Amino acid sequence: MKVGLLLIFLAVHILATGQDTQLSLQECIALAISNNHEIMDYDYQISSINNDVRNEKQKFLPVMSAQINNGVTSGFQQVFSDLMAGQYETIRAYANNAVFDLSMPIWTANANKVLVSKREIEAESLQSQKANKELDVKFKVIEKFYGIALAQKRYEITLNEKISQDSVLIVTKSLFDIGEKSFRDVVDAESNLEQIKYELKLEEYKVENARRQLADIVRIDELPYITIDDLQIEVELPSFEEFYDVVIAKHPSIRCQNIMVESADFEVQYYKRSLLPSISLNYQAGTSGQIFDTGKNTSMVSQWKHNAYQTAQINIKIPIFNYTANVSQLSKAKIERDRNVMALERKKLDLRAELQQLYSDMLQSIEVVLSVRKNEEMIRKQYEYAIKDYMLGNMASYELNVYKMKNKEAQLSSIQAGYELRYKYAIFQLIVEE
Repeated sequence: MKVGLLLIFLAVHILATGQDTQLSLQECIALAISNNHEIMDYDYQISSINNDVRNEKQKFLPVMSAQINNGVTSGFQQVFSDLMAGQYETIRAYANNAVFDLSMPIWTANANKVLVSKREIEAESLQSQKANKELDVKFKVIEKFYGIALAQKRYEITLNEKISQDSVLIVTKSLFDIGEKSFRDVVDAESNLEQIKYELKLEEYKVENARRQLADIVRIDELPYITIDDLQIEVELPSFEEFYDVVIAKHPSIRCQNIMVESADFEVQYYKRSLLPSISLNYQAGTSGQIFDTGKNTSMVSQWKHNAYQTAQINIKIPIFNYTANVSQLSKAKIERDRNVMALERKKLDLRAELQQLYSDMLQSIEVVLSVRKNEEMIRKQYEYAIKDYMLGNMASYELNVYKMKNKEAQLSSIQAGYELRYKYAIFQLIVEE
């Protein structure tokens, strides 16, 4: 089912003066996201987890080390010979050794890989939470942005009313001078003008307040002016099921919950593998040699060959005393996974209800806009005829004021309905395109 409606909005261009900032909706959204501290914090957390993942992955690789040591030792020894009896002489020894060591996890790495995958899932979860926060910020910006547009439009209507009432007062005084209007008509016209001036001040305050609220979200010092360039929009709605299928496939809250289910699955896998033995390999090879500066020495090459050695060890760790504790943790992880699956289903139901409400509001807003536009057109014609009668002296000022108030209320209702639909449609497009 498709419902088409062409909405024509008057441009809302409030020219910036001085140092005021003029922004479009997309510029407001971009500023709000880039200046939001919570979103920045998500980036820091994601970066930290990614660094942890890189460090943990290094543990899966073999650890190799090589050492080559060279040294000199010096001392004294007592020498007995036919020529010398117990005389001390200096002796030096030159020694070196080389060692190569290799350690490599075999079965342990499989369990640890599950933990690394879980950390990667945590990073994805934070990314989805960040996207959800960005979506929330976009909703608030759109709400405040169109709040300014609506407040400004109400201000324009009240300003036009004041201009119109100025003309009415001039005409009323002229008719009073020639005896066509009473003094009461003049007083009514002046009183109505003062009331409109008061309302104009209120509407001006509402515009400034709306701009201040947007500035707080966008986090800029100057109060922003806004521009709405898309003067014509065509509201085209798919069927609700088509709308729901598109949103449910990529909505940040659903992605986040799916990731939590996946994380719980990794937790179950980890504790399953913790019940199995862990195996690691260690290999070492080396050699050494030593030469004295006195006496006859075996060549260093021969010593290296003679002293060479190598060892290999396979280490097996079997959980015995902590087996029961691991089984308990496994049961707990399975329960947590089931809870996350149930939470995912609840999240889908809640989101469906929210989308159904938004969709229904859109349809209702379209009907309201069509209705109030027709009513506005009829009341505007009545007001135009009333003005002609008043100018001809066939209508009192208080009667004209009644038609004028009805016309203003019809204008405000039409503008309100139009901007509400424009706001809801902006939210609708954002959800679909997110």
